[in-house]
Amino acid sequence: MESSVSKWLGQIGLGVYADILAENDVDMRALPLLSEADLRELGVSLGHRKILMAAIADVGSTVQPQTTTLAKPSEPDPTPEVTPTDDAEHRLLTVLFADIVGSTELSRQLEPEQMREALRSFQDAVNGVVSRYGGYVAKYLGDGALTYFGWPTAYEDHASRAVHAGLEIIAALKEIRPNGKALSGRVGIATGRVVVGDLVSSGGTETGAIAGDTPNLAARLQAVAQPGDVVIGPTTRRLCGKEFILETLGATRLKGYENEVEPHRVVAPSTVESRFSAQRLSGLVRLVGRVGERQILLDRWQSAIQGRGQVVMISGDAGIGKSRLVEALMSEVNHTPHELIRMQCSPYHSTSAFHPIAERILRSSGIRPEDTADIRATKIKAMLETTPQQVPRAAEVYAELLSIGHKENTEIGTLTPQNLKDLTIQTIVERMAAMASQKAVLMVLEDSHWIDPSSQEVLERLTLKIADLPVLLLVTQRPEGASDWALDYDNATLLPLGLLTRDQTTEMITSILGQAPDSAFVDDIEKRAGGVPLFVEELARSVAERSEGDGEVTIPETLQGSLMARLDRLSRGARNVALVASVIGRDFDASLLAAVLGSDGDELDVCLSELASARILVASGSAPGARMFRHALIQDTAYQSLLSRTRQAHHLSIALQLEGRPGDAIDREPEVIARHFSEAVHPHEAIKYWIKAAERALARSADFEAVEHAKAAYGLADQLEDAADMTNAKIATGVLLGRAFESSGEIFEACKVLKSTAGLAKVFGDNERFANAALHYSNALFMSSSSVSPSIALLEDALSATPADNEKLRCELLSSLARGSLMQGDGRKGSRYRAEALTLARKLDDIGSLCNLYFSELLTPAGVREAVELGSWRTKLDEMLDVATQLDDSHQARARALEVFVSAEMGDRDRMNQALEQMALFGKDRQHMHFEVIVSHGMAMKAILDGDFQSAEKLTNTAVDLGQKTYGGSTEGVHGMQMFTIRREQDRLAQIAPVIKKMLDDDPSDAAWKPGFAIVASDLGHVDASRRMLREMAENDFSFALDAKYSTTLAYLAEVAAISDDKGLSERLYDLLHPYEEMTITAGVMTVCLGAAARQLGMLSTALGEWDRAERHFESALDLNQRMRTLPWVAWTKHDLAAMLLKRGRPADRQRALSAVQEAIDVASEFGMIRLAKSSKSLLGFDA
Repeated sequence: MESSVSKWLGQIGLGVYADILAENDVDMRALPLLSEADLRELGVSLGHRKILMAAIADVGSTVQPQTTTLAKPSEPDPTPEVTPTDDAEHRLLTVLFADIVGSTELSRQLEPEQMREALRSFQDAVNGVVSRYGGYVAKYLGDGALTYFGWPTAYEDHASRAVHAGLEIIAALKEIRPNGKALSGRVGIATGRVVVGDLVSSGGTETGAIAGDTPNLAARLQAVAQPGDVVIGPTTRRLCGKEFILETLGATRLKGYENEVEPHRVVAPSTVESRFSAQRLSGLVRLVGRVGERQILLDRWQSAIQGRGQVVMISGDAGIGKSRLVEALMSEVNHTPHELIRMQCSPYHSTSAFHPIAERILRSSGIRPEDTADIRATKIKAMLETTPQQVPRAAEVYAELLSIGHKENTEIGTLTPQNLKDLTIQTIVERMAAMASQKAVLMVLEDSHWIDPSSQEVLERLTLKIADLPVLLLVTQRPEGASDWALDYDNATLLPLGLLTRDQTTEMITSILGQAPDSAFVDDIEKRAGGVPLFVEELARSVAERSEGDGEVTIPETLQGSLMARLDRLSRGARNVALVASVIGRDFDASLLAAVLGSDGDELDVCLSELASARILVASGSAPGARMFRHALIQDTAYQSLLSRTRQAHHLSIALQLEGRPGDAIDREPEVIARHFSEAVHPHEAIKYWIKAAERALARSADFEAVEHAKAAYGLADQLEDAADMTNAKIATGVLLGRAFESSGEIFEACKVLKSTAGLAKVFGDNERFANAALHYSNALFMSSSSVSPSIALLEDALSATPADNEKLRCELLSSLARGSLMQGDGRKGSRYRAEALTLARKLDDIGSLCNLYFSELLTPAGVREAVELGSWRTKLDEMLDVATQLDDSHQARARALEVFVSAEMGDRDRMNQALEQMALFGKDRQHMHFEVIVSHGMAMKAILDGDFQSAEKLTNTAVDLGQKTYGGSTEGVHGMQMFTIRREQDRLAQIAPVIKKMLDDDPSDAAWKPGFAIVASDLGHVDASRRMLREMAENDFSFALDAKYSTTLAYLAEVAAISDDKGLSERLYDLLHPYEEMTITAGVMTVCLGAAARQLGMLSTALGEWDRAERHFESALDLNQRMRTLPWVAWTKHDLAAMLLKRGRPADRQRALSAVQEAIDVASEFGMIRLAKSSKSLLGFDA
């Protein structure tokens, strides 16, 4: 067999089949003709057959008979945004000049706006392609673009990058059709020595100014190119070698050039492998500098071993030396007996709950992939027994964390997801504390910028726990993903690492070279490395390790080039092992690597030893097969050097291997398998495992992780080729994503995706998922405090489409319809739905539907409820809470929120406060952002009751800001009502009157704000206008939605009617408000409580001249408001009582009135209630 086949097999990690193919005379010509049946006959395993067929398909598209084909060039690596330096410098630069063919004629055919859009599309296309290939767009010149490759970031293959980019720009232009015809472009590319940098002159600064002939040559080459062609100059052709199929244009005289030039047209890429210069590596350089940082760590260690636990967060950019500093401390404290606990976060596991901790447990217990569940459980128990102080149920918790056995067979199987999560965190913390009770502990968590939210909770809990224990916790993190959570704790220190000084850079280079470098050499290294220790080290090594006699070697212009050279220096086998390992991740297990490579243990051990000797890999933890890339940048470089097809083949092989290990990654971290299938472009399989991962995260209350997993699945659905499969997957993942958004508190996103999914499922005829989407959409609307009206039609359609024998689903739909109908004020329909749902819920013991039915009942306005129901509110609340505790966080939190509302409405301040405290537990600590919003509004409501209007304003503003991120705009109504109440008491309603008017203008059909606007007019003295608005609403029979704001609406109108002295309307409003006689006016869940409704009833009775009835109402209001401990509403009640007494005019009334109004003035002065103060003084005859 030709060596190219053997080489090709090695590149895709299947070198084990080289001899088999050779024995059967399979060469590169025969390779594309193989079928899967042929491979089966040759004895190739199922997983490897799939990989080979995918790779052969790629070869088949490029291999021509009788032609030896080289490997396809590497895909461009993702390049971060680069900021040009302001120092001009010499560079070997490739310049690409592109323009649109026939732009002048096109501008005459198009409208100016269309031409502008065409040019913008052209520029976007150029920018996207050039950025992908690591180039730099210097400027756009009308219909042209000037771009550089090799500055500000240098690449060894800058010429080929430019050519690839040129071909893609031509292809991208064909997709732009401003007038129905594809655009055509021309590209010229030239390479040469230039001076490039910022040019500063009196006219300003030109970024990336270039001096030299190269850009002129590129422009001339572009001028000779035909439409759709890429033409390159001689130097570019020489540097690209055989990477492209070229066609000479012959000797050509270019404008402005005396000598003829031989340009070449680029026909297409050929499949060629790019190589870097091999360089030898030596040992690690010693730690340089960091004297002050090391002393801080030693000081914190001394405090820790004396029983004053410490946390140090070491922060800095990648390569700044965070891990090196940690290793130095470990070396310095080695003489002190202590327990070392090392944990490593991973970019692939930032949404895997408890990942670094679970990995630590696996390593510490010595669990191997092939171990059975019993062996794993035994190893966990053995590990736990090494500590005399045992933590209750630790073995069960750790077994569940590692997905060992079945939790339903244990006591923890009965726990709710949140309780299980809490127990897990508690157990982890207590276990670490137990270890610290035996000896000092040095705990290291690296790369916390990739930490999962659940592990973050462990860290925060641990920080409190170790305050009086001999523990030093070191946490490393990068600035881009850093969290400053620890700064809230007294025992925590932030230790940022800075760049190396010139002297320190010189010292590091000296230690690598073995001799003092000259000043120019240090200048070059310092300039290129920027003081980053890793960059200094790697750039210097590339020079120190070059062999004598190699001639002049230029220091690599980028760290990537240096790292790639280290990989190229390895033997073919070791290099291939490194490349395949890079696809697994920075941390990997040797047994998985062996399975993917199809290699025997001895062969792999030799390669791993070589990689360790080259200091590319290091051992990771105590597990025998655990390895880790010494630098993440080495792994990144290796991974990005792979062909996309090869990379995908490796990902597929890894996924299949993990999938074939039951009880391991499938149960413990399905998201890892999902990621590999995703990268392998196998969306069907990837979606399956992303769904499994999301469901697992939801079951553990790891809601943020669940959102990320569900997003991945939802996005992959678009990649499915079959339209029916795509729609089916879009529906399934849409419901899942909506649930995850709903659970994590991103309510606005939940509503959007669930509404869309429900519509899609309805059209597609997927009735069960249609019903589930409609149910969750209704719940999301309910959580957002928005009207549930949009969901009612969907729920009714879903109910009609749900067969009678699916009683569980029908029960859920009926209970949601009951809630929605009652909240919309449709008592008849709501009662009918509720009765049907209640019958089914009791029959099926459906606690979820029962809970929703309690919600709907308790939210039903008093005006449409029986007195006996109102009297049993405490019993109903207790029953609801008892049911909710059997459900998830969402139901429990909603139950607590409803308890706040009902307790406030029924005048039980103590219970309201306690419920609000319980509600707060579901906010930040439980990863539910939307509950944080609700709690903030609840705290504002409480502050208004207490008269602390300044704090209330801060709290409601905080809530609306956070609400914009979670609910979209739907919390603005709650915020508006709270601000209305605050501004009214501050006599500042004139400031918000335009806001209310805008709400009315935006939606004139929404009558919710009309009562508020009427009271604004009344308070501002526009009595006629307020009376007119009141009569307009009366003509409509005061038909407002019978929702949670209904009593507030009536209270506002009652005040307007009383002030207007309209007896007819006062009588009608009295009858409507009377059911609330013994209740408070509470506007919705966590909004405002305006005190006893009896006050407004007293005002209406005063307007009607019913003096004794008015007095009874005011006395009742005083009693309830005092029980609610709300001095502002006590003061207003005294004010209104005084007004009634002065009107009634009985002998003792005036003295009682003066006493009451003075008490109101005192409260108004204390709390800054300007409106109350003015009105009270007016009663006394003072000037307002």
